[in-house]
Amino acid sequence: MKKSFKWLLGIALVLTLILSPVAGLLGFAGLASAETTQNVTINATPGWLSISNTPDTFDFGTVYATTDEDTTLTGFNVTNGGSVNCSVTIQCDNWTHTSGSNDWIYGAAAENTSRLMFGVEGGSFGVAVPDADGPAVNLTAELNITDSQLWGIEIDAPSSFTHGDSQQTNLTLTGVILG
Repeated sequence: MKKSFKWLLGIALVLTLILSPVAGLLGFAGLASAETTQNVTINATPGWLSISNTPDTFDFGTVYATTDEDTTLTGFNVTNGGSVNCSVTIQCDNWTHTSGSNDWIYGAAAENTSRLMFGVEGGSFGVAVPDADGPAVNLTAELNITDSQLWGIEIDAPSSFTHGDSQQTNLTLTGVILG
């Protein structure tokens, strides 16, 4: 009897040692298993875009036929206030009258037809601002976080006028996140 009890006790001990890790893997508490936990902290910072431009209005005043006027190439300042680098595109609306009832046509200088040209500091007024019907173009291809770009506008005045109605257009500057 003592021998069979020792033998049974030995078998029970061997089975416990063999089955305890398996039981632990299956989620059962056993003599040789232990559970631990580890917390992992995950952080995320959003990439947000924010551009601003000063000044936000400009008045050329009286414009004369065939006489181009400009703001200088440092008349405006666009700033990247976001958390990502971006490009800035430019586009404008068509001309609309602010007095009277006649609109100019947006395009290269002709009778009652005018467009805007832009340039950046150190450059020239060599690029036409596209109207709302055309694709926007880059004012600056890369504006890093907190950086600014000085730029200016030139009005390509009409070659002649058939009316004296004041005109207005709105420029749209758009920040585009660089991929």
